[in-house]
Amino acid sequence: LASSAASDVYKRQTQRTFASVIGVSAKTVEAWETGTNKPMKTACRLISMINADPQILKKCKIVKDKFYDTN
Repeated sequence: LASSAASDVYKRQTQRTFASVIGVSAKTVEAWETGTNKPMKTACRLISMINADPQILKKCKIVKDKFYDTN
């Protein structure tokens, strides 16, 4: 993402998948990546939490194991 919020988890996902998980549109993620827009504070906080603990989405049962697959 355009900010320092580029998590390793995100890098393995499509924009659409990641957007769906954090509750924004794929266009929003695209705008973050290009620097057109910056994530709101709540999105930044969630992305920071994912960066700090990449397994947090699984621990909170937001996603299943296959979300973390690298294949």
